[in-house]
Amino acid sequence: MGQSASAKAVELPSTFDLKLQSWDFAFKDTKTSDYVVGHVHAVRGARKFVLAQERGRLDFPGSVKAVRMLTARYPDAHLKLIEDKANGPAVMQTLQDEISGCKK
Repeated sequence: MGQSASAKAVELPSTFDLKLQSWDFAFKDTKTSDYVVGHVHAVRGARKFVLAQERGRLDFPGSVKAVRMLTARYPDAHLKLIEDKANGPAVMQTLQDEISGCKK
């Protein structure tokens, strides 16, 4: 089945050079659907960090809500990279006047 990995905890820098969100959307929220996954990534020099993850089997309204929630938690993650597949284009269109920084 799946593999488990462990990582050593590190102290996070107090500031970052860049923070961004990355999203992979799906169409449905059924038990067999792909997951919708959003991450907040941060960079400080050559070091890279994953600060947060949202993951679930979400429908379109749930996907929009997840982007809003992660944006509220990390307002300084100005760039949002959204996959140009599944519900990605519809999510971008829905949020374009509300949340800045959405890019394909």
